[in-house]
Parts: sequence; structure tokens; C-alpha cells
Amino acid sequence: MQNRTSLAGANDNPLEVAATRKARTVALLRRLGFLGVSIGLTAVAGLLGTHVWKISVDFDTILNVRKFCVFLPRH
Repeated sequence: MQNRTSLAGANDNPLEVAATRKARTVALLRRLGFLGVSIGLTAVAGLLGTHVWKISVDFDTILNVRKFCVFLPRH
């Protein structure tokens, strides 16, 4: 007999081996999926944060320029 690594136990049932492999694969994919989603959400939040910050800076700049223009004498 061949020497092989057992997934299910000493007396390997092919259905148990397949179920164990499927369960491990599903668990791994779920972990990778959650990791991918968390990285994706972090990236989106970072991009939105910088975008909103730029908009707020531009908005403040516009307000400051408007306030400054109010005090300029009109011709």
C-alpha cells in the first residue's frame, strides 16, 4: 500500500475525505473573502476620506476667497 497523508482518519472513507477537503477549502475561501472585503473597505474608506478632505479644503478656500473679496473695494 502507498503511504499517504490522512485527512479524515486511519480508515479513510472517500466520502469523508472529500467532505473534509471541501470543508477546509470553504473555510479557507471564507477567510480569504473576509480579508479581501476588509482590505477593500479600508481602501474605499481611505479614498473617500481623501476625496472628502479635498472637497472640504476646496470649499474652505472658496469661502475664504469670498470673504476676502467682500472687503475689497468694488470698482
